[in-house]
Amino acid sequence: MKILVVEDDLALSAGLCFELDMNGYITVAAYNCQKVRQLVQNETFDLAILDVNLPDGNGFELCREMRERCPDTPVIFLTANDLEENILKGYDLGAEDYITKPFNIKILLKKVDVALRHSEKAEKKKWRAPGELRRQGTSIPTPFPGRWMKERALMSAGIIRKTG
Repeated sequence: MKILVVEDDLALSAGLCFELDMNGYITVAAYNCQKVRQLVQNETFDLAILDVNLPDGNGFELCREMRERCPDTPVIFLTANDLEENILKGYDLGAEDYITKPFNIKILLKKVDVALRHSEKAEKKKWRAPGELRRQGTSIPTPFPGRWMKERALMSAGIIRKTG
């Protein structure tokens, strides 16, 4: 699992990445909004941890931009901003969680694990790759145009089922 860590405090960023790496995650650190914008153009992430106060923008706007580009990537805010309105704004933007500094690293790791598990469950509920259906545990290729309409019709009739 690859995690984007967006934190402008270099020592904290290094510590977060170290702890996440030691727990089996792959981390990519970014220290400002510009770097994040470059990274999300070329890479995909399983989770993003965002600070709100960044040198060239804010994590709220960054979250909004990321939601447009990669709507299924869970976001956890990790910030010193502990005002109720900020916390609510984070959740309104679709964050999985909002953690205020100072924080307990074990609790952060648990919240990362939970967010990734929720994301995996949501991914499993999605449709399979286009043209791949399941019937009694076997894949059935469907190489015809308008496949999704036919897949839905077959599902409605109980001939096939969605996997996951």
